[in-house]
Amino acid sequence: MRKAILIAGAQRGWSMTAPQDGVIDAKLVKRDFSAHIQINYSSTQYSIQYIDSTNLNAKNGMIHNNYNRWIANLDKDIKIQLSVQ
Repeated sequence: MRKAILIAGAQRGWSMTAPQDGVIDAKLVKRDFSAHIQINYSSTQYSIQYIDSTNLNAKNGMIHNNYNRWIANLDKDIKIQLSVQ
């Protein structure tokens, strides 16, 4: 699982670190936008959680469409990596 997440993130330009087992900290910077997420994982599942962002207008449960697209693409790529491992 860890390898699939790291490969998928790197392919999409995410900067990823693994501060502890089961946790990956990821940041993406595109032009004036940035997103910071945490991916918690086990051997059978993972979840992507929003931590912080810049210029993505995150408020009242809403956020810029760029963020949603970045997360959807990352999620799709993780699933692709899992299917080939």
